[in-house]
Amino acid sequence: NLVSGGSALNGTGSGGVGTIPSANVLVFDNTNYVDTGISQLPTSFTISAWFAGAKNSGDDQIILAKHPDGATIANGDFALIYNEGTSTLEFRMGNGSSTNEISVASVEPEMWIHVTATYDSSDGSMGLFINGSSVGSATLTSNNRQVNNDDILIGRLTDNVKLHDFEGAIRDVAIFSKVLSPSSIASLPASSSIITSDSLVAYYPFTEGGGVTVNDATCRSDGTIVGSSTNNFWFSLPRCNTI
Repeated sequence: NLVSGGSALNGTGSGGVGTIPSANVLVFDNTNYVDTGISQLPTSFTISAWFAGAKNSGDDQIILAKHPDGATIANGDFALIYNEGTSTLEFRMGNGSSTNEISVASVEPEMWIHVTATYDSSDGSMGLFINGSSVGSATLTSNNRQVNNDDILIGRLTDNVKLHDFEGAIRDVAIFSKVLSPSSIASLPASSSIITSDSLVAYYPFTEGGGVTVNDATCRSDGTIVGSSTNNFWFSLPRCNTI
């Protein structure tokens, strides 16, 4: 659970051994989300985050997304999703006419999970990783990435059908300007390794513990919590959540 830190998943979707991030996390309740203010991404990228407790009546749970409001999924740039209805973790990218997707099943929604997704513009390759281990790959059709000027949002995506939010907890959101090496991805669950990367675009550890501003550790683009002006969305984990 969120109070004790629960347990984590390894790359196969089974219970693994590792260290869950401690200190503060940001709790999402289907009404709040974070606008990072980042509207431009490099042609290739890596995104990563810890999340737990995703639950919302079978709907897609949006961890991180870059998608024009009201656009079809095919016309969205990318979305990192936990599908609560099918217990799958998904990385989707639109290609203009449909979507390309990597999906891994049997992911427990109430366990802490570290997820990483990559996109390489040189060949359209996509990758998905759980706790630093590869769980799947795909190729974006015609390498036709749907670049847009909309901000990257944490915990929300609005397509042409409905609004998709997140219910659970997220922390340590990181965005990189290249496809990280497998060894670098394997080290990401240890959050201290993130801030040493020379390709880091933004890093939101969510350590504030209150307020509506989430600080970007790179000092480039602080995010804003949208949906409430109270501190009710912050939760403090006990230190040293080793499982």
